[in-house]
Amino acid sequence: MDVRVLFFLCLGLVSCTDSVENGVLEDEKTHIEGGKFYEQRCSVCHGPDGKLGVSEAKDLSISTLSNNKIEEVIKDGKGAMPPFGHSIESDSTLIELIEYVKSLRE
Repeated sequence: MDVRVLFFLCLGLVSCTDSVENGVLEDEKTHIEGGKFYEQRCSVCHGPDGKLGVSEAKDLSISTLSNNKIEEVIKDGKGAMPPFGHSIESDSTLIELIEYVKSLRE
């Protein structure tokens, strides 16, 4: 096999591997665990247990909202709560956040 062909084959494999690895790293950068997102963004008003109620924040421990409604409120905001749709860059973060909010129910 010609040395040049072998060189370009190896170069192609290296660049494919590099792009796959970078894609994984980029996904990891955009994913924030749902509980961590709650702690950073939501607990200020809702409290660590969902019961704080600052700025008229709803008591999440007694919430009966469906997954779809929770997602809507998180993304679009409601009342004094600002929208957080722009802050969530990963679908998995949103799913985990919804599950975390539901875990605060009594």
